[in-house]
Amino acid sequence: MRPLKSRFPWFATICTVIAIAVLCGLGTWQVKRLIWKQALLDNIQSEYEKDTRITRLDLRDLVSLKENRVKKGFIDGRFDYTKEIHVGPRQFDGGFGYDIYTPFTMNNGANILVNRGWVRTQKVLQSKRLETLVKGQMRLYGVARIPDKPWAIAAQNAPVKDLWIHADPLQVAKVKGIPNMVAPVFYMQDSSVNIPTLVQRSDDWKIANNHLQYSIFWFAMAGILGLIYWIRFWRD
Repeated sequence: MRPLKSRFPWFATICTVIAIAVLCGLGTWQVKRLIWKQALLDNIQSEYEKDTRITRLDLRDLVSLKENRVKKGFIDGRFDYTKEIHVGPRQFDGGFGYDIYTPFTMNNGANILVNRGWVRTQKVLQSKRLETLVKGQMRLYGVARIPDKPWAIAAQNAPVKDLWIHADPLQVAKVKGIPNMVAPVFYMQDSSVNIPTLVQRSDDWKIANNHLQYSIFWFAMAGILGLIYWIRFWRD
């Protein structure tokens, strides 16, 4: 058996201990994130299991809705087609097109931006799809949630040019002069009236949950670093 080195590797030991502590801290943080994320997913799953036809979404539900949360149900009101926006382009159903977002004035006086569906590029102008501009009082069924925020390096909206890459209800309200706009978007799945041409894309929205893998990675790195330290300085 080889005797231990006469000089204790203080510098390497201190650096290794600090590095292992940091790696374990990252692993622990990911475990906490895993628990938090699972709670969000449980909320989303429970909401998607609700029947939209028996759950009315009132103003309190919409105003209190936070990011990474959803509310499923129905709303009543009228569309304002004069302030509609087209978000895209988006590839879907073998072609390119745009998601149609239209302000919807609810019976309580608040406005909410509604994703009414997707149309191919050649149908994006209202003059090409007059049949979709159904007027009057109606009931919409679907899911309300805060829209995803774009990456900082992603293309941004150009409201002055009426070019929209992503839906931002409050930005739309400011540019279009829409009062009492709430922050969530309502993703319409069905309605009390027939609205032809528009394609309702599935909004079975999911949040990525990779925190278990991340936590295993960080704890594994801590273990590997400890093993390397032992092999380098203490193995016979």
